[in-house]
Amino acid sequence: MPVYRLILKKALTLTSRHPLLWLLGVLAVLSGSSDVSLWLQFTRLEQTPGFFSDLAVEFFSNANTVLNWQILKAAAAQPLNLIISLLILVLEILLVALLAWLVIVGLNTLVVTVISLAKNKPKQLKTDLRFSISKFWPVFTVVVGTEIIFWFLTLLISTLAIFFLKLPSLIIIAAIVLLPIVIIVSFLAKYALFQLLLLGQTLKNSFALAWRLFKDNWLISLEFALLLFGLTWLATVVVDNIFKTSLFYLISALYTLPKTSLAITNLIFFLFELAQIIILVFYWTSWILFFEYLTTKKVATSRLVLGLEKIFVK
Repeated sequence: MPVYRLILKKALTLTSRHPLLWLLGVLAVLSGSSDVSLWLQFTRLEQTPGFFSDLAVEFFSNANTVLNWQILKAAAAQPLNLIISLLILVLEILLVALLAWLVIVGLNTLVVTVISLAKNKPKQLKTDLRFSISKFWPVFTVVVGTEIIFWFLTLLISTLAIFFLKLPSLIIIAAIVLLPIVIIVSFLAKYALFQLLLLGQTLKNSFALAWRLFKDNWLISLEFALLLFGLTWLATVVVDNIFKTSLFYLISALYTLPKTSLAITNLIFFLFELAQIIILVFYWTSWILFFEYLTTKKVATSRLVLGLEKIFVK
């Protein structure tokens, strides 16, 4: 536990002392990249888990509306309407591309900045940003590829749930079988991302090294993941309950002090979103420091193994 405690304490210190990380965390929030959000998406059987999946669904839905044959046929009589529709579609493509670029670059910059701050390097945001941009496509491939796998797995389970409604035991068995796959993919995605950004590996090598790192440290990785998941889940629940309680009292006060209550409501919404961002920044900072620990220590021993050795080995 001392190693975990040191990592989490350092992550909390970095998160609380550097508001720059909060700003970068705004874009990381859009990616939905945390174990808590992933678990909620998987257990609720959402078929489009993740920012890029939602973005793709929304885009193709709008594109299908614009490019519908009946609409195009009707617009042919009025070329101006057709031109406007196509321009709107092009504009949406550009906005989607810009948003995707911002999310990936923001996530990259967050990872690189955290490790620079952890090593007490002088602030070099411009250099970190330039490096993050150069790593856009490899990281984009990792993030989108991971979302596709999660989308397929949730789709598979939801499909099984439809066909085997009268056999819930089969659904439970399928979930038990697929859950380890989700966990392994989640670890590989994180470690490959860090291999790309922190060790400068190529996309191909990053997955090979990520698999080797996970294979050699799977137990300690699971221990840390469970610990961090519990902490972030607890923090999320506390923040959510505080937000709901505050909102309840404010709604009752709206009738007496409408102007003041409205301003306070906006402040509470802002603080709620800020708290979520800080939790996610703490989550990413913890994983980055844990990855550094795994890759710099010659031997990373599980706390569970050490505990069992103290009990059974004299």
